Amino acid sequence: MKLRSTHLLTIAAFAACLCASLVTAQNKPNFSGDWKMNREKSKFTGGGPDNILIKVDHKEPAFAENWSMSTPDGERSFQANYTRVVAMAPIHTTC
Repeated sequence: MKLRSTHLLTIAAFAACLCASLVTAQNKPNFSGDWKMNREKSKFTGGGPDNILIKVDHKEPAFAENWSMSTPDGERSFQANYTRVVAMAPIHTTC
């Protein structure tokens, strides 16, 4: 009887770990936030910009970036928007 209960507990623990890993695997990353260049850790040839700030708005399936950059020649900025598209693989059948 004790062997059977140990076996059931082992199966239950395995099932719980499997369910927890499936729930965790379904979480998608969210890159939203402000990303600021670390000038001390950045390596540019020819000087590079003085400052870079990227504002990211990530809401699946949309991803938007607003870049602003300070250079010795002045300020520059641009915006980019992306939408993730899931392509369906063709279904091959044989008759």
